[in-house]
Amino acid sequence: MKKTIMTQDDSAHLFGPFRQAGAFTLIELLVVISIISLLISILLPALGSARQAARSLQCLAQLHQFGVSMHSYRADNKDAFPDYGTTNAKSCWDYKLVDYVNYSDGTTNHIYRCPEGQVPSSLNVATARGYAMNHYVANWKASLAYAGNGGLGEAPRDAEQMLLTEAWNINSYSDLVLFGSVNNSEYLDFFPANLPKLAFRHQSSTMNFLKKDGSATTTDPGDSGAGEDILWLYYSGKWWRNGAYE
Repeated sequence: MKKTIMTQDDSAHLFGPFRQAGAFTLIELLVVISIISLLISILLPALGSARQAARSLQCLAQLHQFGVSMHSYRADNKDAFPDYGTTNAKSCWDYKLVDYVNYSDGTTNHIYRCPEGQVPSSLNVATARGYAMNHYVANWKASLAYAGNGGLGEAPRDAEQMLLTEAWNINSYSDLVLFGSVNNSEYLDFFPANLPKLAFRHQSSTMNFLKKDGSATTTDPGDSGAGEDILWLYYSGKWWRNGAYE
């Protein structure tokens, strides 16, 4: 009887190899998946922070545009910034700048809202606002205590005075209505009841604001919650900043 001897090649042909050349084992696949998951967990927060930083920069750019618009308005109105509104809609600073910011009804691409803001269900992007004007600049005629706050060159350092700042609805931390009245938080002061309306919504709880000279910058809340670096009101030879006159 002839004896058949099975070679290694015959065995591989008959039963098939457990692993083909170049293929991954299950353990190797799990290691690769784990590495990819780890990289994603590391990169996602960084990407999120980059997006937040980009939105803050866009907000600053929009405030700078408002600075240009404010000074164009001044040139057409005897060097005066938009004055205080009334209890009627479309009477405040935002509506007075319509022609200077190229706003058109229904547009969703306008500079009145911060890209970091949230639109509440009661509004839409076209009717939402994320900024408010300094009460003491707009309403400087209301009191002798506000004299020297309405223009430029009337008080030392008044080019640094805050003109616009970020604002939100304190009940929902969302956008405010656009083209409202004085009853719609179009203007803000530093009274404690109004400080929660300041929208410190950017990275590290910071907020952007516009100065009278047209520059835009960032501040943290400070000890007062009114902004570490915001000059609010010039009174009796001193500036109110971060909870005190200096």
